[in-house]
Amino acid sequence: MKYKSYLFAAALSLAGGIAQGQTTNLLVITESGVSPTIGVTYNGSPVTLDPASFLSPDNWTIVLPKTFALKSLGEFFLGEPEDAAEVNDILVGTQPTTLTWLSDVPAPAGVAGPFLDPIFISDAGTFITAAGGTEGFNLVLVDQAQEVPGTPDASSTATLLGLALLGLRGVARFRTSSKN
Repeated sequence: MKYKSYLFAAALSLAGGIAQGQTTNLLVITESGVSPTIGVTYNGSPVTLDPASFLSPDNWTIVLPKTFALKSLGEFFLGEPEDAAEVNDILVGTQPTTLTWLSDVPAPAGVAGPFLDPIFISDAGTFITAAGGTEGFNLVLVDQAQEVPGTPDASSTATLLGLALLGLRGVARFRTSSKN
């Protein structure tokens, strides 16, 4: 599931960048895990957050390093994969390096869903490179669904179904041969 979100975000970024001549740099912020945590990557590399970040479950103030400058983009409602009646309420660019993220909150009255997950925000800010230059980036906000422990993957489910059908065939043959 995690990689599907990243691949989807990368594909959107590449398609948008080619079509509009924009950047393909990606800042990806992801809520993940059974005990929700925030992960941040820039072009696939982990980003170490500023120590001023406040990271408690379901309520985060994410302070990026000073090499990032977010545009003041306002409020976004990211879909909550475990409950369609809830959203992630995210304020982007409250300060040049800051986002606030409230998770698992009721969808606001009067705001129509369905709410997207992930959300792709084009031209969300700038990044200062190691050489001192600047480059634009796109922002991707993702909420990964919590994996349920013990849930079988598709291949084991198909294997078990095949074995069950084979067993039923054997029982049917046995019943047919015992009638004769």
